[in-house]
Amino acid sequence: MRPVSKKKPGDEVEFITSMNRKIIHTIKEDYDPYGTAKAPLIANLGSFCSYCEEPRSIGDMHVEHVKPKDVYKELKTKWNNFLLACNICNSVKGETDVDFNKTHFPHKDNTFLDFVYEASGRVKLNPTLPADLKEGAEGLYNLAKLGRDPFGEEATSEQDFRWRHRYESWELAEKLLVEYEDKKHSVEDIVYYANLKGNWSVWFTVFKGKDEVRKALIENTLLEVI
Repeated sequence: MRPVSKKKPGDEVEFITSMNRKIIHTIKEDYDPYGTAKAPLIANLGSFCSYCEEPRSIGDMHVEHVKPKDVYKELKTKWNNFLLACNICNSVKGETDVDFNKTHFPHKDNTFLDFVYEASGRVKLNPTLPADLKEGAEGLYNLAKLGRDPFGEEATSEQDFRWRHRYESWELAEKLLVEYEDKKHSVEDIVYYANLKGNWSVWFTVFKGKDEVRKALIENTLLEVI
């Protein structure tokens, strides 16, 4: 899962509005209504779902409450309780309560280590995780229902294309890997396509052994014009 570094209240983020106006925004502790936190969140985290890593436009992105807002009403407007989510991840997570001691999150843990990404589009729990990390990985896996696909025990829904998008990203990443090795693409090209297509962990997996590409994937995120 794509790692993120979430800023804190008092930190600044910068973005360009659709009217080409540059905004330098100081992150607040509270956003009421909470939807006003969307632009700063995208400026901070990039325009990707925090769970499935798919890119979304600002209109299709949700301000996601880590702890459900209808259960923890006091956290409804709190920056520290926000991530970003696509409609599918936001829906499957729903009002499920979370225990940070039993559930990993991309802004708190190294969640790339939690899962194994396959060419079929499937995501599986990493079987080599040490015992003290397995519970947190399982908590996140079940929370976002990352096991949904047509091949496993947990069937996907007709509307949940997350597995197929990972499969398509894998195919493109493998094609570009061959072309990169033939010197037809630069590192910058790979980062561009990875950000355009999303599914960061797929690209990071396919480009195993290409340290210069992996380093660039970690350091570079194309931010949405909002």
